[in-house]
Formats: sequence, C-alpha cells, structure tokens
Amino acid sequence: MAKKKTLEKLKIIKTEQLLAKQYGLTGDVSYRSFKEKLAEENESRAEAVKKGQPVFGPREYSEIAYFNHTHDKIKRLLLDYVANHEARAASEALYAKYEYMRKKGELKKPDRIRTQVVELAFGSEDGSSFLTRSAAMETMNGIRSGLAGGKDASEVVRQLAVNASVKERIFDESTYAVDSSEEEEKVFAAVRKLKPGEVSERFETAGSVFVLQCTDRTPGGDLGFEDVQDRLKWKYAEEQLEKKVIETAENAHLVIHPKVYDEIAVR
Repeated sequence: MAKKKTLEKLKIIKTEQLLAKQYGLTGDVSYRSFKEKLAEENESRAEAVKKGQPVFGPREYSEIAYFNHTHDKIKRLLLDYVANHEARAASEALYAKYEYMRKKGELKKPDRIRTQVVELAFGSEDGSSFLTRSAAMETMNGIRSGLAGGKDASEVVRQLAVNASVKERIFDESTYAVDSSEEEEKVFAAVRKLKPGEVSERFETAGSVFVLQCTDRTPGGDLGFEDVQDRLKWKYAEEQLEKKVIETAENAHLVIHPKVYDEIAVR
C-alpha cells in the first residue's frame, strides 16, 4: 500500500513536469538532464564559495533537495500559467464561483464596530492614591460589571472614584488591513464577537488594564467581485491545475523500471 501511494505521487510529479514542458515553461525533464543541472548548480556554488561570494541556500545541493527546489519552481510556473491563461478566459466560471462563495457567506466585509474603551493605569500615582496591579484588576472587574449592567461608562468610573480613561475606538475594514501584534489580534478577535452592549474580557498592557464595550455594530456587507477577483482567479487556477494533473496522470502511460520499484523505501 505504501509503495502504491508513493508511485501515485511520483506519477503526479512526472505529470506536472510534462505539463510544464508542454506549456513551454521548462525544457528537458529527463533524469539525465536533472543530473546535469544539479552538477552545474553545485559546481557554480563551489566556485562562488571559493571566491568568497555570497551563496544563498546550501553550499551543495543533495539530489532530493535540488529536486524539491526545482519542482517547487515548476509548480509555481504551472499555477501562474493557469491563472493567467485558463482562469482569465473563464470569467463566467469565476463569477459563478464568486456567487457561490457570496451566498455561503464567505465573502463578507468586516462589520463596523464602535466601542468605548475604559482603561485604568496601575503602578503609578492615581490622584492621591497608589494603585497596584491587583487593585487595578479588581477595580476593572467592578467597571466591567457596571458596564454589563447597562450603566454609562463615565457614570461607572465616577461612582468607583477612579481615574480611568474612557475613549471611543472604531474597528472596521481598515483596522484589519495593517500588520498588528499578537496582543492586538487578541483584542480584534474579542471585539468581532461583541454585540451592542456587550463587554469584552480584561486586557492587560504594560502598566494598564482595559475593557471594550460595543456601542454600535453595522454589518459590513459583501465584498464586490472586483475586490476578490484575483483571489478567485488563483483559487480557480489551483482547482483547475489539480484537476488537469489528475486527469492527465490517469490517462498517462508511465513506465517505471522494476529495479526502481523494488528500491522504493516503504516507511
């Protein structure tokens, strides 16, 4: 069974090589040509090392490493070819894919979520008192309870007589379009779950603790076809390439030498 799976994988790989050659994306895909290119590559790398020139990757490729390197390149070329030729020509299929994903709710824009952030500093003077971390955490629990009970943030802060800040923060499509820290991503994830009136868990930063309360939430709507056309093109290309490779491999007559078959390692 293990040998059979390995042979099927080898058949797919060889089919990908032959398709790349058929599309004019690569030249000779024979083993002899591969060995010649491997020798040339390693000779070039050895010469660069000798001259003190930078060498990216290993100083010398093994057969398997060089094969993986070259075949990954072939797969990228194939995908690019299908995306820019067959996928481009299949505009109706792309739009059908768009409609299918849209109806499944997979192409939603992020909702616009308006929040108020209540933040409390600790480890420094808070008016006339010194607020420790544990005291700040306990106080924030009280603030959170008050907000969850429907009280206004400013009123809650005033009743507890703490010097907490209350600020508005809006989360929308632009919020998620920039790179964020791991901690910020946790905040984003929590906010996306909030309904109007609901309060997040506590979040701690260096020297402060805060919670967010959702005050308003507006549905983001669906992404337009033009917004996701490139994404759909590549997804369609991946599906079409996989289908083409499998169909070609099933109809191909590839001969594997008995000695090669016998030497396939079963792991």
